[in-house]
Amino acid sequence: MRYSTILLNVMTNWRNLSNAWLKDFLPSPSATTTTKDLRPSITNAIEKTLPLLREDPTSVPFLCRYRAEVIEPLTTKQVHQLRDYIQKYDSLSSLRTKILSHLQNNNSTDGGDSSATKLRVETSISKSELEDIYAPFKPPFKGSLEDRIRTEYPELVNLIDELWKNKGRMDDSSGNKIMKKGTIYPKDKAVTLLANRIAGDVGVIDAVMERCHDLCKIQVKGVNATKTKNDTGKNGRKTAGKENGGSKTYEIYNDYNNKLNYLKDHQILAIRRGCDQKMLKITFELDNNRFERIINSVLSKQQHVMHPLYHDAISDAWSRLLRKRCTSRLWKESCKRAEERAVDVFLQ
Repeated sequence: MRYSTILLNVMTNWRNLSNAWLKDFLPSPSATTTTKDLRPSITNAIEKTLPLLREDPTSVPFLCRYRAEVIEPLTTKQVHQLRDYIQKYDSLSSLRTKILSHLQNNNSTDGGDSSATKLRVETSISKSELEDIYAPFKPPFKGSLEDRIRTEYPELVNLIDELWKNKGRMDDSSGNKIMKKGTIYPKDKAVTLLANRIAGDVGVIDAVMERCHDLCKIQVKGVNATKTKNDTGKNGRKTAGKENGGSKTYEIYNDYNNKLNYLKDHQILAIRRGCDQKMLKITFELDNNRFERIINSVLSKQQHVMHPLYHDAISDAWSRLLRKRCTSRLWKESCKRAEERAVDVFLQ
């Protein structure tokens, strides 16, 4: 169970949250009732309302209509605001857990008291505030692969730049520094550098995107395939939720396979909605060898000479960089077009 979930199930933490968030729910100074008079009642209302909103974020209308004795003196707008706060709080659980772990380790090693900082972390809903607290504990950024190679082998970067600029042509003395065994420049680093340049070539990107649009297949699978319709809930009743790998709503898309450009707009939007709800998971099917040949063909048309490094670099450029970049872009563009056409239909 996550650390933040444990916190939210502890009564003292509800009190901490209500005290920390109280200032955002106090009336303006111009109000007739003094702020000091309302502090205890607002704090108490927040503390009682938080567990109910945590259990069911959609219960705001019910609470405002039928549980007025609980939320009073909070307004409907403030209850909505409180629901937003608890959702923000949950969204930062991973970062909060990291910070609390580091604070606990620091206390055990240096014997310091970080109770005030710990309370701030446990109640904050500001990502920037938590990141500022986490900054001293955050591991240093190692940089990209190219940055690290540039630091370790600066001359190798110049050699690969020369190779790319001269379209695969390199004199023997420079080539031997990379290709011969036992040289100071490892071949895998040279392949990485050359792959970065291939993946950044506009002609290569355009050709890959064009063919990706024609050839990309989408594979959709349901999540939690072990759950069945015979699962029982808390009251012993059968749950109507997930069945055969996903909600019944998305049952038609479980083990679904089709070309991406064959999908209808409503199918794209339904699959995206299922992924957002973590009911579905999508993967993209592409023939790796075919796309490596496409890249090779583009470079040949640009009159590149296929230096021995190119074979491995093309494979690395496709598998490490271009494949994910192109499929992500293609899926986003498909979703955007489907969304725009859906809006147009409703506006007609």
